[in-house]
Amino acid sequence: MVSVDYDPRLLSADIRLPDELLQFELAPNMKLVHEMPKKSVLAMSTFYRPRDDGTWDPVIQMRAQLALNSIVLAKDAGYRVLCVDEFSDAGWRTEARDRGADVRDPDFEKYSVGTSNMGRCRRQAIDLACQIDGRTIGIIIEPEKHPAVRAANGSLLLAMASTPIHEGLADFVIPRRADNGNSYPAVQQFMERAGNAVTQNLLFAYALQRKMAPEQAADFSQYLDHFFGAKMFRIGDNEKHFRDYAALAQEDSKFNDQWGSVHYPPIMALLAGRTVRGVAIDYKHPQEQTAMEGRNLRMDMKRYEQGTQLTQTLALLLNRDLKARGLAELVI
Repeated sequence: MVSVDYDPRLLSADIRLPDELLQFELAPNMKLVHEMPKKSVLAMSTFYRPRDDGTWDPVIQMRAQLALNSIVLAKDAGYRVLCVDEFSDAGWRTEARDRGADVRDPDFEKYSVGTSNMGRCRRQAIDLACQIDGRTIGIIIEPEKHPAVRAANGSLLLAMASTPIHEGLADFVIPRRADNGNSYPAVQQFMERAGNAVTQNLLFAYALQRKMAPEQAADFSQYLDHFFGAKMFRIGDNEKHFRDYAALAQEDSKFNDQWGSVHYPPIMALLAGRTVRGVAIDYKHPQEQTAMEGRNLRMDMKRYEQGTQLTQTLALLLNRDLKARGLAELVI
């Protein structure tokens, strides 16, 4: 493996969005924030193993520790933490349980629909989370994002973002990074901002194809931080969108079921007439993760692949919906 010294100017960037893009965002109800963890379940899937020779990839080892941090912060805040773990290192699994996570083995026989084990594990975690009595909000999160659980200043960011669901103002919420991802590695920032912009443009074109009025089309295609790895939804009638996407991916292998397993269900909910909104949170990415992954060509290529795959698959998804409605497809 060749080590590459990056120009430090490529490690971060200052990307800003015009205010008019954010007109449909909801504000959190700060009076409700500390009630939200006890009404919510954090669902996650994990996979942290050493190499065959027993040594650890430094990125994987770092991510494993960040996930443990998330579990501790979540339990301290009052969340239930449901983790479907794809047979990580035994020591890590023990630590995760000791720190308060409900760690389950994957059940690929029961959760067989879909085309990727990551997608199956995530749907199993969501399904099990939705069965916990007394919890009304499901939150699917990339386990390493511990500052979303509790920021350095003590703010409960996911709890803030989930208040509109509790108030009945939204079926799904996609938190938006208020700094637009400026604490991330530069390549990841560029790809995710571009991905969000392409998503917005595709949804606007789809809305016009549906003959929506311009004002309705603008609302429908509002700017959302689709590429942020946290989504939340009201438990009861919204988890079906995760299952529906799995069935679609099973039917057609062109539909990405790895990253797409949680990326597309909010969009499918939007197509079905559900209310999907954004809430700005002051999320700062773990700086050790930015420093390590920002100097990693493999991660750069992964981000590029994610961005292109997820936007291309969205175009397929929207055209499939238009065709089912008897409307002309988007020419892309």
